[in-house]
Amino acid sequence: MISLDPNIIVRLLTRDDPAQVAAVERLLDQPDAVFWIDDVAMLETQWVLSRAYAWPRETIVTAFNQLLSLPDTRFDDRECMEQAVDAFAQGTDFADALLTYRSRAHGCDSLASLDDALCRRFPDFARKPK
Repeated sequence: MISLDPNIIVRLLTRDDPAQVAAVERLLDQPDAVFWIDDVAMLETQWVLSRAYAWPRETIVTAFNQLLSLPDTRFDDRECMEQAVDAFAQGTDFADALLTYRSRAHGCDSLASLDDALCRRFPDFARKPK
């Protein structure tokens, strides 16, 4: 299995450097290759696309759904990633959503946070310490 760094993912999605895009495509076209995209890589990719490329949320959601549909690509927890992308599409901060869904998947009873928006978005799970 080959882990993909965010710079590989960004090149694939933005297609802004023809030579690097060609190298990424050759990598992805390897027969029998399986790729892994870590949660951290997805978080960094979302940050780069939002900040450095000024991509709107809708464009990032479309791109992330394309990543989720790539054959032979694995994620830390595909279901949690899909839930986080869906929540991001509805306006939730991507990192907050991913953290919440991953915490639930790992059996946590709640998520302690000082982030009011996160606590409002996930009132049944996120709790502000008193």
